[in-house]
Amino acid sequence: GNVAKSAGFEGDIKPLPSLSLGAMDAPPLDVARAYTTLANFGLRRELTSTLAVVGEDGRAVAKFLPKDEQVIPKEEAANLVQIMTTVFEDGTARPARAAGFEWPSSGKTGTTNEFRDAWFAGFTRKLVGISWVGFDRDDEIVRKHRKALKLTGAVAALPVWTQFMNAAHRNQAPRDLAYPDGALRRLEVDLITGG
Repeated sequence: GNVAKSAGFEGDIKPLPSLSLGAMDAPPLDVARAYTTLANFGLRRELTSTLAVVGEDGRAVAKFLPKDEQVIPKEEAANLVQIMTTVFEDGTARPARAAGFEWPSSGKTGTTNEFRDAWFAGFTRKLVGISWVGFDRDDEIVRKHRKALKLTGAVAALPVWTQFMNAAHRNQAPRDLAYPDGALRRLEVDLITGG
């Protein structure tokens, strides 16, 4: 919970085992803060909707410089980012590649219990994007439709994210994620023992 809070989650975080899988309620702004922190390899950057106020002459009247703070060691963040790239090659985000999205990316799908919320959060070197598809009502009729539709993050939210990211990266050559020098460690896991 402490790492999630330092990365940008502001809501109540319960220390449950499922937390490591991202099982918690979070508004999209908190998810954007956290993924921006990951995309910057542990450097938390204050989000702002205004970078500058520009006068009629084109000169900045005021500038807003977001505060930066290294909240996760860059080595740990870099390894997590690399692990999260596999979702595009071998995981639930493979359909993004089939839909023509070629930029090196890192991300994660999510589906809440009873298919109420489906989301995908991911980023490239250029941009963090979060897509949410869900139901803001929870009555008997909606629960019936949710059960029938079974909208997962990969089925409902990933296509929206992919379409947006394809448009945002149009006519630009793919660029690798900018891992900090020496930040990646080789991780070896025994598939039988898990050690």
